[in-house]
Amino acid sequence: MLDAERIRIAQKNFTLDLKDEYIKKQIPDSDLINSLWNNATESLEVAEYLFKEEISPLWVIVS
Repeated sequence: MLDAERIRIAQKNFTLDLKDEYIKKQIPDSDLINSLWNNATESLEVAEYLFKEEISPLWVIVS
């Protein structure tokens, strides 16, 4: 767990990164979000298939 000093440092770094524009607030790109959602869903479906068919525990984890 993070102690109070480490949390303070992280907050300071975050504030500086926003100020220096290393981090920027943006409107979410719905096409990107949908693409990531679809990829995640497909990966879960493949992992479930591999698990059910007992093909390879390693590939279930990788998927």
